[in-house]
Amino acid sequence: MAEPIPKKEIGGAYELPDGWVWAALSEICKPKITKDPKKNGSGEFIYLDIESIDNEIQTIVRPRRLNNKNAPSRAKRLVKSGDVIISLVRPYLKNIALIPEDLANSIASTAFYPLKPENGIDSNYLFHIVRRQSFIDSIVTYGDSPPSARDNEFIQIQIPLPPLAEQHHIVAKLEALLAQVHAAKDHLAAVPPITKRFRQSMLAAACSGRLTEYWRREHLDVEPASELLKRIREERIRKYEAECQEAQVDGRRKPRKPSNITQNEFAVEGLIALPNGWTWAALDDLSANEANSITDGPFGSKLKTEHYTESGPRVIRLQNIGDGKFIDAKAHISPHHFEDLRKHEIFGGDIVIAALGTDLPRACIIPNYVGHAIVKADCIRFKPHPSITNNQYMNASLNSDILKHIAQSIVHGVGRPRLNQQQVKSLPTPLPPLPEQHAIVRRIETLFHRTSKVEERVAAATAHADRLTQSILAKAFRGELVPQDPDDEPASVLLERIRKERTELEKKKKPQKRRSKTLPDSS
Repeated sequence: MAEPIPKKEIGGAYELPDGWVWAALSEICKPKITKDPKKNGSGEFIYLDIESIDNEIQTIVRPRRLNNKNAPSRAKRLVKSGDVIISLVRPYLKNIALIPEDLANSIASTAFYPLKPENGIDSNYLFHIVRRQSFIDSIVTYGDSPPSARDNEFIQIQIPLPPLAEQHHIVAKLEALLAQVHAAKDHLAAVPPITKRFRQSMLAAACSGRLTEYWRREHLDVEPASELLKRIREERIRKYEAECQEAQVDGRRKPRKPSNITQNEFAVEGLIALPNGWTWAALDDLSANEANSITDGPFGSKLKTEHYTESGPRVIRLQNIGDGKFIDAKAHISPHHFEDLRKHEIFGGDIVIAALGTDLPRACIIPNYVGHAIVKADCIRFKPHPSITNNQYMNASLNSDILKHIAQSIVHGVGRPRLNQQQVKSLPTPLPPLPEQHAIVRRIETLFHRTSKVEERVAAATAHADRLTQSILAKAFRGELVPQDPDDEPASVLLERIRKERTELEKKKKPQKRRSKTLPDSS
C-alpha cells in the first residue's frame, strides 16, 4: 500500500530515493524544554534572542550574559549543543542557528522553536534543511503585528529523511560546496565598500580641483569664480534697489533685504587651498535670486504624519535623500494643505539637503517627475543660481567628504546631529568657474557610470550565488548530491526505532501501580 502524500512538506510532495522517508519534525525531534532562570536564584545565564542571530549566515554572533533576576519574560527555552533554533516570529527573516558546544544550556527566547534532534538524526542535516527557502515558505503564519507561526503546526511540517549514514555524507558535501559559495560571496561583499570609497575619492578630487587639473591648463581664459560672484552680487544689489524704489512709489513698505545681497562671512581657517580661479563661497551666495531659495520644511502641527493622504502633492522627507541619489519613497498631502504650505515648495532640479542624522550634509537633486512637492522638517530646499552653479556640481560638492568634514565642526546635537537653516546657508563651498563645473560634472558622470556597471555586475553575481545556495540545498534534499548506498539502514527502520524508544521511555516515566499485600488470616 502506497504511503499517503504528506499534507505539508518542503517543496511539495516528490518521489524520494530508496531508503528515504517523509517524517514530521515531531517524529524526529524531542519535545522542547521550558526553564525559567528567575527561579534559579542568584547567578547568570546566557540569553539568545532575535538580536543574537546574524540571519545572513544563520549564526549566533551576539549572545548576552544576564543575571537570573533580570531574565526577560520570554527567556524560557532551554537549548543544548546540537539543537537547531528557528524563530517562528517573522520566519521569513530566517533567524536560524545551530547551537554550538560553548552555548550549551543557554536560554533562548520563546520567539524560537528549539528543534532537538533524536538519536539517529544529524543536527547539521536538520539545520541545513530548515534553512532552505521552500521550508521557510511552508511555514504558515498568522497575524501581521508581527506574523507568527504556531508551535503545534510547525512541528507537523514534514521533511525528507535519508538513512543516518547518508545524512552524514550529505552534510559533508553540503558544507564543502557551501564553503566555496560563501567564499565567493565574501569576495563580492568586499566590492561595495571599495566602490563607495572610490566615489568619495572622486568627489573629493572633483571638489578640490584635482580632477580637472589638465582641463585648466587648456582653458586659461575662463572668468574666475570670484569675478562671477562679484558680478552676480552687483546684479542683486541693483535688483533690490529697483524693488525698493517701486515700493516707495507705490507707498508700500520696502522689501526685506535678501541675505545673499552682501557676501556671507565664514571662517577660512582649516579650509583646503583651492586652484587659481576657484573661490570659497557660502551656500547662500550661490542660491537663486528669489524668495525662499534656501528654506526648510514646516515644523510642529503644520505638517504631521496624520496629514498624509493616498495621493496629491508630494512630501519630500529624509527617507528620500540618499547619498547623492533621490530615493522614491512616497508621501502625499492634499492639494488644499499644499496651498497652505507653498512657502516650503520644492521643484524639479532643486537640491534637498538632509539637516538631521549622521554623516551630514547629505543631498540629492529632485527629479522633474516628482511634480508639486514641499519639503518636510529637517529637509532644506536649495535652489542654486543657474548663472553661478551647475546643480549637479553642487550636489557632488554637498555629498563630498570636503563638505562633510566642514559640517562636522558646526553640527549640534549629541544623539541626533543636526544643522539648522542658518548653518546650511553659511556652509563654505568650493566654487570653480562655471565652465569648469560643467567639465567636472561630465567627468564624474563618466566615472560613476563605470562604477555603477561594476556594482550591477556584483549585485547580479551575488544574486546568482544566493540562487546557487538554494539549488545546492534542493539537490541535497532530493537525494541528488551524494550517491545512495543500498547497504545503509533505511530511514524507515530508524524512524521505527525512534518510535519504540519513545514508547519505552514513556513506560518508564509512568508510575507503576502498587499492589496491595494480602495479610495472612490471623484467626
